[in-house]
Amino acid sequence: MPRSQWLIPLGDVTPQDRELAGTKMARLGELLRMGVPVPQGFVITSVAFKRFLERRNLSQEIRKTLGRIKPTIEQTGKLDPALANLREFLESAEMPAELGAIIHQGYDDLCNALGVRGTPVVVRSSATSEDAAEASLAGQFETYLGVSKDDLETFVKKCWASLFTSRAVTYLVKKDLPLERALMAVGVQELVDAKSAGVVFTIDPVTGNSSKIVIEGSWGLGESVVQGKVTPDRYTLDKHSLAIESTLISNKTTGLFYDPAKKQIAEVAVPKEAASKPCLSQEEVIELGRLAKQIEEHYGGAPQDIEWVLEKETTNPGKFRIVQCRPETVWSAKKSGGFDVVDYMIDSLFRRKDK
Repeated sequence: MPRSQWLIPLGDVTPQDRELAGTKMARLGELLRMGVPVPQGFVITSVAFKRFLERRNLSQEIRKTLGRIKPTIEQTGKLDPALANLREFLESAEMPAELGAIIHQGYDDLCNALGVRGTPVVVRSSATSEDAAEASLAGQFETYLGVSKDDLETFVKKCWASLFTSRAVTYLVKKDLPLERALMAVGVQELVDAKSAGVVFTIDPVTGNSSKIVIEGSWGLGESVVQGKVTPDRYTLDKHSLAIESTLISNKTTGLFYDPAKKQIAEVAVPKEAASKPCLSQEEVIELGRLAKQIEEHYGGAPQDIEWVLEKETTNPGKFRIVQCRPETVWSAKKSGGFDVVDYMIDSLFRRKDK
């Protein structure tokens, strides 16, 4: 899978590719290159997005729609109809043949690299201004799980269109980021066969104590945790020694798992005997804490907000995968004197997004 202006293998993505790959995928590519376990994949670049807009004459419609609305936080509800029409317009536009061919070739090459035909993938939005230290847009763009090759183009376009949700547009305006220059790359990665998943913070997200590492997790894919569908297990570690200081185990009655027969993600009832059991062993908690600490050190000690997946024993037993990594913004901004109550509310609301 050679690198091109429209597609870059994830292992070739560097921090300098932020404008091409978007911040989210540029950070994942950086972590992969430094040896952090990140699912394999590729990036459909922001240049490909611009090509899509140009070939289908979509830029004019975008400018026309955005020119009619002058969004503020208070006007968010009024944006929905105009932006919904714009998203539908983008999603219904035909994918240029040359772009479609490259996307499908990237998928075939990924399957060959994994040695698995027809592997389900995750399709991730990666905006050029997303997950930056100066502006967290966590949860404001879309991620789709368990996508097949036949549906790949459809969900790539949905990711592109998610650049124009009312919450994303409002946030971009508040941060004074030019809407007409907003670009979207899309990451395509193997779907990890999850035993459990969740988030890990290299700062206590409740107290702001930077000497702690806090892990939250549940059975199945991490969207259950990120979207607030379950009350996760919670582990607190001392960052220096990695000693586990506290453990809170919840009753996790449901989980999201990939159903290979239906080729889709399904919410599954967790067996009663497993629901109240820890989703991580003590050894796994410490290993994940060590991995999070390594990532934080790579970023100069800046607190990180990381999403993780632990693979099932039938695939890669005990192997963690990092599927997202962003700077923690709320407490970092507060400690630097840049705390904004609206930022706090937006970040809290959109961190656990509605799908």
